[in-house]
Amino acid sequence: TSVVELVSVSAGELMNDAAINTQNAGIVYFAWDDTTPVTAGGTLLNLTFRTVEGAKEGKTPIEVDTNERFVIADKNSNDLRIDIENGKLKVINGVYGDVNDDGYIDIKDAYTVRLISARVLEPTEMQTIFGDVDGDGRITAIDANYIRRYSAKLIPVFPVEQ
Repeated sequence: TSVVELVSVSAGELMNDAAINTQNAGIVYFAWDDTTPVTAGGTLLNLTFRTVEGAKEGKTPIEVDTNERFVIADKNSNDLRIDIENGKLKVINGVYGDVNDDGYIDIKDAYTVRLISARVLEPTEMQTIFGDVDGDGRITAIDANYIRRYSAKLIPVFPVEQ
């Protein structure tokens, strides 16, 4: 039996006039007609759960692997990176490998990732996401090496994008 049950779903600020369907147990379908491209972070959906049979009274935490990233596409097949934070789906704006957010993937990004992996530099949330180019949930010297190889055009894509 389930420990939690979906009670309600409401649209976040990125989904004006959203159509939401929860008739299939365990599945939330949603769509919206906003023609403005999503270019910044924000909330798509707010999900509320309640505990059911087998759970103690009160709140039962739902554990989500925060290293897990979800990618969906908009109507133009552009990828929208999605994260779950505090029970909210959030669109993440950025590019894998571009950890200094200057619009280029170059040796400066590899150096920054090397400093993060050596714990000389504390990463921002975005650096944590986009510096993990091998998708193992950690920023290591291996990620720095992938970024260096990508910037030298020795590899066409990062492992996390394959």
